[in-house]
Amino acid sequence: MTYFAYLDEFGHIGPYVSREDPKYHQSPVFGLAGLVLSSKRVREFGTWFFKRKCQLLQWEIDRDGKHPAQWEKKGSSLYTVRNVRKYPELRRFTNRLFDQINEISGFVFYVGMRKTEPLDAHRPDKGPSILNY
Repeated sequence: MTYFAYLDEFGHIGPYVSREDPKYHQSPVFGLAGLVLSSKRVREFGTWFFKRKCQLLQWEIDRDGKHPAQWEKKGSSLYTVRNVRKYPELRRFTNRLFDQINEISGFVFYVGMRKTEPLDAHRPDKGPSILNY
């Protein structure tokens, strides 16, 4: 069987010192997350997701004037603590999303690494030390 994986990164790949550091304050974590679906279910899921996206974010899509298929909202601006608390429809959508993935025998995964190496050990050209085996 063939599978499709949709991957996205989270956090920031650059070094991190602290939230108070004037230069290295973006994110203490970097990682990948995604979902895996059978190739036989990808089109079905894409259609389902597109419809839900249009329903949930119709106001913003209309405001921006782009075709919904070309319009994108960054997850980091959608899934803020404020938005999750304020908008029950976002919480419902998220639960429906996970239910739909599960219903079609897909799965969600994530892996993240806390940045603990000293600043002078940061080597973005070499990738995270966990990957250098």
